[in-house]
Amino acid sequence: MIHLSQITFTLTAVLLTATFATAQTYVNKEWVKNHGAPDTIEWSASTTDMWEQLITTGNTLVSGQYANILVTKFDEAGNISWQQDWNGNKGKSDYGAAVITDNSGNIYVAGASHYSNDSIFDIVLLKYDWQGNLQWAVNYDGTGGADYPVEMAKDLNGNIYITGASEGNNSDLDFITLKYDNNGNLQWASRYDYTQNVDIAADIVTEGGGDQVTVTGGSEDTAGVWDYTTVSYDINGNQISVDREPSDETNIKKPKDIVKDGNKNYYITGRSAVGEQSFNVNLDGLVPGIYIYRIGIGEDVQHLKVIKN
Repeated sequence: MIHLSQITFTLTAVLLTATFATAQTYVNKEWVKNHGAPDTIEWSASTTDMWEQLITTGNTLVSGQYANILVTKFDEAGNISWQQDWNGNKGKSDYGAAVITDNSGNIYVAGASHYSNDSIFDIVLLKYDWQGNLQWAVNYDGTGGADYPVEMAKDLNGNIYITGASEGNNSDLDFITLKYDNNGNLQWASRYDYTQNVDIAADIVTEGGGDQVTVTGGSEDTAGVWDYTTVSYDINGNQISVDREPSDETNIKKPKDIVKDGNKNYYITGRSAVGEQSFNVNLDGLVPGIYIYRIGIGEDVQHLKVIKN
């Protein structure tokens, strides 16, 4: 069994926080808002809806209920349009981890919740309408072990995808990728495990109506030695390809983000170490108009992905 403190450490080791900056661009701060009373678990995410209004998710401590998933919508001036917190049916801690919106303004939140067990997390998927009314909530409990969401995507048919990590029956954490329709019905669930060690997905992209779904993440070659790993699935969740960056037994590869261009090339950014050296990876050769900037902040190195249309 892996407890929350263990998975938090592991996710921190694999997933990096993106810093958004670019050369010769000036940004004027318009507003800052503080809201909620978050727990010490720093899972949070944000996106914008079809009206360019900001949607955030995270968690807030509620008396008698521990941490609840918190979903907030802001208008362009930074005023809170609405705010909802969600408490799982066990009354334990629940954390929002990823959020996306659809073309109707509906909001989908992926979170970690003690939904079916008092001590083990499930993945939960919540749907809100544009006014903040909860439409439904569903959970995924893979093998009875812990399940954690990391990132979300949608396809052109409105299907929703979640990727993250899930304890296997005879393995440690595996990549887990879930496909739901927009009514919360699970269409398929696919796993990737390499050597029964730890595998944690970091990001996901889709093609068309879900014809191809591609997930990238960190996968242990041997204990403590990580490779970046990219797995693709067909529309039915069948694995169609795996691409691994070979390890030299001293290198830790930590992917953070993935993007696909119009020519179906995939670009991955993240971190590689000895000594936390940065790396950029393009699976099919860099094309003009897509740039990855490396940003050094003290001893920390982060990356910014820029796509110039």
